[in-house]
Formats: sequence, structure tokens, C-alpha cells
Amino acid sequence: MNKTSERGLKLSDFLTIEPMLGSKLVAGKKNESTIINRVNIVGSPEVDQFVRAQELIMTTGYPFRDAPEDLVPFIEKLNKKKVAGLGIKVKRFINEIPEAVIKRAEELGFPLIEILPGTIFSDVVRVAMEEVFYQESEHLGTIYDRLQRFTDLIAMGTPIIEVVAELEQMIGNPIIVLDLNGNLLAPTLSNILEGSELTKLSSELELRLGTGIRNFSIREENFKAIGLPLSDNSTLSITPFIASLETNFSFTDIDFLTLEKIRTLLHMELTHLHVKSKMEEKYIDQYIKNLIRGELIAEEAMEKQPFEYKLHNKWIKVFILKMYKQDFTKEDITLLKNTLNRLMDIELLTTWYDGQLVIIVGHELEEKIDNTLIYIEEELVRFFKYKKKDLHFNMCIGSLSENEEGVKESYLRANEVMKIMDSYPTKTIRVYFEEMRIYRLLYQLPQTEEVLEYPLDVLGPLLRDKRKDTYIETLESYFQLNKNIKETADQLFTHYNTVVYRLDKIKQLLKVNLDDPEVTLEIQVALKLLK
Repeated sequence: MNKTSERGLKLSDFLTIEPMLGSKLVAGKKNESTIINRVNIVGSPEVDQFVRAQELIMTTGYPFRDAPEDLVPFIEKLNKKKVAGLGIKVKRFINEIPEAVIKRAEELGFPLIEILPGTIFSDVVRVAMEEVFYQESEHLGTIYDRLQRFTDLIAMGTPIIEVVAELEQMIGNPIIVLDLNGNLLAPTLSNILEGSELTKLSSELELRLGTGIRNFSIREENFKAIGLPLSDNSTLSITPFIASLETNFSFTDIDFLTLEKIRTLLHMELTHLHVKSKMEEKYIDQYIKNLIRGELIAEEAMEKQPFEYKLHNKWIKVFILKMYKQDFTKEDITLLKNTLNRLMDIELLTTWYDGQLVIIVGHELEEKIDNTLIYIEEELVRFFKYKKKDLHFNMCIGSLSENEEGVKESYLRANEVMKIMDSYPTKTIRVYFEEMRIYRLLYQLPQTEEVLEYPLDVLGPLLRDKRKDTYIETLESYFQLNKNIKETADQLFTHYNTVVYRLDKIKQLLKVNLDDPEVTLEIQVALKLLK
């Protein structure tokens, strides 16, 4: 993709215009791509007080005829003003540019041009500025075309993510947009970066909006980026923005102007979508709560709802995100939900119900459901790590349903799992209703004195031993791994013989045979009640 150059005339191109033919760059060649947007003639050494950045200065050398060495401090002043370069006509007032002047200009990387004595300055100014104006008019035409294309896409009702993708093609670099709902729109980067990486980049961009080009690090690579706020609305908990990363092509003035002009139109469209989404969220939230309560809406009535029918003819599982610290804000929920929806080809519906975050996972393919739950676990871990929230959580997962009619039962099963976790906590994050088995029975037991004393009756000698924690841990792993001593040793990071010794000691303390099914059942029930 060809890129339009920066607004103005490159110094290297300036040397090729007809009035400058024969002139040569004697210093600062490494900056021959410097942009010139204005050409001026000086007749006094004090002119450095009035010059502008990116302006090329030409002189006959008359102000320095008696002291050419004064060109050194003059160049230093021009360099501080970010002047594009200095052209000196030789063999008139100054026979040649002093070596000390050339050396100092080279040290500064400041472009210094030796101009032929027959050069007519007025011709240079005229031709150079004609070229500058021509390029500027080209840029204005390009910006107009981009704005027109952007406006046409919006008018046609093109999905906003496709509009952003088209903008990426125009500029030639990745674009990131944070909309008013907290959604991240990043057509290219969302296919390259992990969700947590994109979220981190977005947060860093949000902190540096409107501060010009900034450096960012992604996967140990450094990139330049520029971000502009879309709104100054302080009532929002976020600052919507549009930003671009310099990954493919160098940023140009025309790119900056494109983002500057488009952001107003983009903000108007995102505001419209924000209002629309808020209305939809209200209806969708009520729809989810109705499903959880088992209050199904007739299909005829659903057709009149102002949102897409989300779960029709889909396999469904409900899970409750059980967190042991209430350090999770609504903004966190929105950001997490948007990240998951962006990264997965699956429908996620969320609501706060009975003080808990309830998430419904739906997909046309049954096998996609459990794969998605695994992926959600991984993203949750990454998300909490990125947010620096030391949260222990469980995904309490209900039963599988063939359609939305089973949402209530799936939720009730997930809720049962959550309550069981209150009495029998586990380090496992994904906890399925189907895996609760005996815990579902134990949970129903009344907390009578006999129930409370049962673990002590069965495991008494073990519980009174000073190494009780080690023995209990060994027993739990041993039963969990189907009495496989080698696997038990691996899980406990200990030697095979150590596990054998512990099991022998447990048998001695309890005076039992661990090969007896009735004994092992009693011990396992006691261990679970002990929790």
C-alpha cells in the first residue's frame, strides 16, 4: 500500500528542483529526508528570532562577510529552532563555507547546502513553494476522500467494526477504538494479541491521550502510537478514544489530520450506538432474568423485542462466578465480557441475579460449550492477573440444556454447586454440577451432633497426631488417584517410598485395612465431612 508523504517538500527533493540544480548538501546528509514547508531569505544574523520549524533558510552570506566563523553559533540557533536547513550562496560575499562551519553542522546533523553563485533566490522560493502548495492540495484531497468514504460507510449502516477495518486500510496501520460502552474495536490487533495484552495496551493508551506520539512496548517490541479522545464527557468511567500504532508505515501529517477529522464523526456514531445498546441491554437483562426464573416469552412476543433473539435453538450452560472477595466492579464485568465476546465465536449473556454474577453460555454446537468454559477460565485468570486482583474464584457450572427452556434448571444446578462450595471449598476453578456426586448428598445432611462427630469417630487417632495435615493430604490424593501410589507421590512431589511409609503409618494409627472397600468408603466420607 502506497503512503502519502508528510505535508511539505523533502530536502532531497528540494535539491532537484530546477533553480537548485548544481547545489550540493555538504553536511547533515543523514537528515536529507527532512521536510520543508516554507523557504525564506535572510539578510541579518538576528533573523533566527523569527524563523519557524521546518523552514529552509537561504543567505548570500552578506551578514557574515567579515566574520564567517559567526555562522557556527547561527547554525546552532537555527538547529534549536528545528529549522529544516541553511543554504549559503558561495563565491560572492563568502568565497567558500568554512570547514569549521561544515564540521559543526555535521555534528548537529543539521543540513547545510552550498548554493551556486548564479542561483536566483526568488526563482528558488517560487518553485519550491509551488511544490509545497501542490503537495498540500493533494493531502487535502486525500483527507476529503477518506472522510467521504468514512461518511458513506456510516450512512450505509456498515457495522462499526468493519468501518474501523476500512480505516486501517486507509492509514495502513492498526487502529484501536474504545467505544462508550467500553468495547475495544481492533480488527487487526485482536487477531494478534491476547485479550489481556490488548486490554493492557488500551489502558496505557487511555492514560496518554492527546499527548502526541508516544512509545509503547508490546511483547518486548517498541512501537510508536498516537491516541485522541473522542469525548470530554467526564460522566463516563472511561475515556473513549481512537488510536493508531505505527507498525507498518511511518506516521504522516495526513494520518494525524485524518484521525483528527474522523474522531468527531466517529463519536457521533458511537454515541448513537451507545444509546441504542443501553436500551437493548435493559431488555436483554430482563430477558435473562425471565429465563432464570423460568418465565419464557412466546416466540411471537420475542419477534417484537428490540434486540436479537440470543439463545434460540442453542445448547446452553449457566455458570455463576463465585468470588471470595467483592473486589470486582461493574466496569471490570463489562471489560471482561467484551473481551470474551470479542475473542470467542460464542454467545455470552451476563446479569447480576440474587447478588451473584450469572453467565449464560450458548452455542449451536454442544461440544463448543465445555471448550468455551475452559477458555473462559484461562481468560479469567489472565484478566485478574492483569488487573492485579488477587481473587480466588470458582466457576459454578450448571447442567447442559438443549434450549432456553432449560436455563432455569441449569441455573438452579449452578446455584446448588455454589452453595456446596460454601461448605466444601476447592482450589479447582471449574466446578461442574455433574462432578458433585457425593457432595450433593453430604450437603443435604442436617448439621446434627452425630454428623459433626462422625469424622472424629472414624479419623480420631489420625487427627490427634502431630502430622495429621500431612496424613490427610496423602489420603486425599491417594483416593483421588484411585489408590495409585506412584501418581500420588508425583502429585505430592515426594518419593514413592515416603508415600508407602505414610500409608503404613495411617493403617497403624487407624487400625484399618485400606484395601477393604467398606473401610475406604467410611474414610472418604469422613474426609469430605471434615472439610
